[in-house]
Amino acid sequence: MVGGTGNQMPTDQENLKRFLAAQMPTGPSPSPGGPNSAFIAAIEKIGKPIIYVGWSAGGALGESLVIARPDLFKAFVSLEATGSCVPNPPPPGTPPMVNPAYVNALVANHIPFLNVNSTTGHSGRNPGGYAPFVCQALIDQIIAAGGDATQVQTPALGIVGNSHMDFWENHSFQIAQIVVDWIGSHVH
Repeated sequence: MVGGTGNQMPTDQENLKRFLAAQMPTGPSPSPGGPNSAFIAAIEKIGKPIIYVGWSAGGALGESLVIARPDLFKAFVSLEATGSCVPNPPPPGTPPMVNPAYVNALVANHIPFLNVNSTTGHSGRNPGGYAPFVCQALIDQIIAAGGDATQVQTPALGIVGNSHMDFWENHSFQIAQIVVDWIGSHVH
């Protein structure tokens, strides 16, 4: 048990194989110009703006891509993601640092933003949980600048017990429905 909640991760062999196959490789990028140039090239091939869904470190990657090429994005969904929303917890009494270039890119290009955090993911890294605090600072700055931003803490919706891998766990369909419903009401 983590943070007073049960493990929601399926533990059958098939799910464990998929989990291991989905792990993100580390190390230098094989692409000339680094990973950003490879992702930008792939998005350009799609030929129209995308709805980006970033989980964990994929949030920081997406943030750098939005700053570099906001014209390639239609919406940004952050699932337990790092970047401006969840860097390391700020020292006590210190306001969270949010990348103003990211906020400006989202707002100036009318890119709606959704952040979703679970019970024991980034929210549960320390006893008080800092994701709601840090992510709310990002949401507030986007809204204050005239943008469209939504914060969802799944426990507030009665979806409890999930970890950083919430999209893979027993409540994954409920979490996916949150994203689908948000896209339906915020992306045109």
